[in-house]
Amino acid sequence: MGIKTVYISFILSLVVAIQGYAQVNRIEVITRAQEDKILLRWAPTNFVSWHYLNEYGYTIERYTVTKDSVMVNPPVKIILHPIPLKPKPLNDWEALVDENDYAAIAAQVIYGETLELSGNKGNDITQIVYITKEQQQRFSFALLAADQSFQVAEMSGLGFIDLNARKEEKYLYKIISNVPDSIAQINEGTAFVGLKDHIPLPEPIDLEAEFGDQTVILKWNRSFFERIYNSFMVEKSEDGGAIFLPTTDKPIVNTYQEDQPIADYYYGMDSLAENGKIYHYRVRGRTPFGETGPPSEVIKGMGKIKFQLDIGIAKAYGVNNEKVVIDWEVVDGTVDIIKEYLIERSNNSDGTFSRVNEKTIGKETLSYVDEAPHSTNYYRVSALSIYDDKLSSFPYLVQLEDSIPPSIPINLEGYVDSTGIVTVSWHPNTESDLLGYRVYRSNFKNAEFGQITTEPVLEPNFTDSISINTLTSSIYYKVMAVDRRFNPSLLSEAVALQRPDIIPPVAPVFKSIKSVEEGIAIEWINSSSADVAAHVIYKNKTGEKEWKLFQAITIDTVQSLIDDDVQAGIYYNYTMVAVDSAKLQSLPANSVRGIKVDTGVRPIIEKIKTIVDRTNKTISIMWEYNEENVKEFLIYKKIEEEQLSLYRNISGNDVEFTDTKLVINTNYLYRIKAVYSDGSESPFSNEVKIKY
Repeated sequence: MGIKTVYISFILSLVVAIQGYAQVNRIEVITRAQEDKILLRWAPTNFVSWHYLNEYGYTIERYTVTKDSVMVNPPVKIILHPIPLKPKPLNDWEALVDENDYAAIAAQVIYGETLELSGNKGNDITQIVYITKEQQQRFSFALLAADQSFQVAEMSGLGFIDLNARKEEKYLYKIISNVPDSIAQINEGTAFVGLKDHIPLPEPIDLEAEFGDQTVILKWNRSFFERIYNSFMVEKSEDGGAIFLPTTDKPIVNTYQEDQPIADYYYGMDSLAENGKIYHYRVRGRTPFGETGPPSEVIKGMGKIKFQLDIGIAKAYGVNNEKVVIDWEVVDGTVDIIKEYLIERSNNSDGTFSRVNEKTIGKETLSYVDEAPHSTNYYRVSALSIYDDKLSSFPYLVQLEDSIPPSIPINLEGYVDSTGIVTVSWHPNTESDLLGYRVYRSNFKNAEFGQITTEPVLEPNFTDSISINTLTSSIYYKVMAVDRRFNPSLLSEAVALQRPDIIPPVAPVFKSIKSVEEGIAIEWINSSSADVAAHVIYKNKTGEKEWKLFQAITIDTVQSLIDDDVQAGIYYNYTMVAVDSAKLQSLPANSVRGIKVDTGVRPIIEKIKTIVDRTNKTISIMWEYNEENVKEFLIYKKIEEEQLSLYRNISGNDVEFTDTKLVINTNYLYRIKAVYSDGSESPFSNEVKIKY
């Protein structure tokens, strides 16, 4: 072993010791599934690992993990390359170097000469730094060359093609370091892939071009393709897009320092043979596996001389308050490529400028008359080049006399939401010199309106905020238009907007409650609120917790009623609420209690029918009586001049009686009385006379 080799080993050991690479060394792996094979690419993460792996090589293990989407247990292991993979001998590179520049780079950094120590012992540390930097550069160029040529990656021991993969299987690949752990511990790299993972390569997107003087700068999306393509080929067509040829022999690689953020775009530049000719461009991506993807969309353009000149309005003035004369001048620059001038006008200096001249103004003309100016005009003159580039002067203000106010705003409308936010809109004015609108507000239509805007409102709508916790039901708005000379229009007609009702009505008050023959009579005083839509009465029996709806009264003149759906001797409670048009409900009125007094008088039995059956010798008596709690009916009977006496007692559930104790040619008289469970009785019914 020579002094140089020993020294390099010493340097590597020193770098490992200082930077702690032995703890973070690893192998990174990427894969690409094609239709019939799987390509593997890997690389160590630092030049120390690369140096040792070039000497000891790599071993590739493949594990069949799934077959037909079913796990293989245990996975089937094979070694794809029994002989450790490492860089090919230098002699094997010679034929490839002549035809592949990346092969020349890789061979040079792997087998080229290394810096040696100088005789100056005092600079040993400097020499160590130089050698360390050189090794880092060798490592970087080795990976760059392998990325740009998969053939070079294979020759460098950094690439492999698995030709024996099957579509029904999926594999775990391991790239294992053969470097002894006593020298450097390097973690293996892994990848999980199968032939079914094959997907077509994408087209580059977002291609843009900026054409200059016989140059073009291209840019396209980087972030979407960072993990797919590592370089790109720019292709150009000079025959209208029929044939595209690469602009360079080598692909474009945009590199960035590690401490710099990665840009969102790739960039490329090309020179153009001539200006004014249309060129077509497109971009193709290249993968670390030597594949070239489909082309992007085509973008076209032409080179052009940079348009530069100094243009300015020399003077502009009104004539008879009817027209405006504009004179301008052009100083220096590329005057010979001016195609025409444009006269542009706006209502303000930083607003949108619109073209005034209808006819073309040639480059020899330096004056123009605006026959229909506005009262306030900001003019600018723009020069248009033969390439349609545009350069403009600074705005120049010309004002004519104006005392005519804008028209009165019309068609005001709006609404107030539940939080008090007001939206008012109106038909826009059409005056060209309109500055804006002023908005006025009042709580009363016939009161004075106060301005609520401090600056002119630019759009024909306005948003306001008001209090809705008020008894005033409406809010009123008016609008005034103002032009740029501050001429005000008259105020518009007022628009009335209804405030949302959030205040419930005043509760009604009971006036009296008393027992009457029909039931319980209730009298009250209606709510004093003006927007009441109904008074709703609720009732329950004493002892009940829930209130039941009794009656809703929508006629405001009704203030009393009789509840005939009651039982005598039972107390009933009543309350009521007022409901307004917004369905807001008042507090309940203080409840009152009433009872129907039991006088003991029960209804008389009135509807009585009789049937005389002389054949069967019977008299049948039937009646209707629908009262509750009837215990029994008493049948009274008398014969001619005898006294009326109780004849029969029958159940309170029966309403029919048949008399069989009869004598022919006798006059009979019957009367009926109902007896209740509480002992009360109805009066005698009317007499029923029957001649038998």
